[in-house]
Amino acid sequence: MPYSVLIVDDEPMIRFGLSSCVDWPAEGFELIGDCANGEAALEVIERRGVDILITDIKMPKMDGLELTRRAKRLLPHVKVVLVSSFSDFEFAREAVKLGVVVDYLLKPTMEPEDLQRIVRGCKEALDADV
Repeated sequence: MPYSVLIVDDEPMIRFGLSSCVDWPAEGFELIGDCANGEAALEVIERRGVDILITDIKMPKMDGLELTRRAKRLLPHVKVVLVSSFSDFEFAREAVKLGVVVDYLLKPTMEPEDLQRIVRGCKEALDADV
């Protein structure tokens, strides 16, 4: 059964880019959707669950760090990847240090290979948790 992935970012072009730069089924994932803010994402997570959460840090209604905290409470196994701009970099780095997230991507320098490498690492970690 494929692992589920949810993408959360308030910028439509970023959501589209993240959605389209990985062949999700070929990598063993099901992309269950994308959301424009943390509140909408939390509703999806509560309803469907998720294995990998890829989220922006700064968003309206609920930021990515609060979303991460709530998602981890509901689903301790969830792997979180933060997407940030340079101005959010310190937040992302601190979250990785605390073990809250698996990795982070910087929007201005993000390449498809970076996301592929990170989600493959998430898959390995999820496989090891089983």
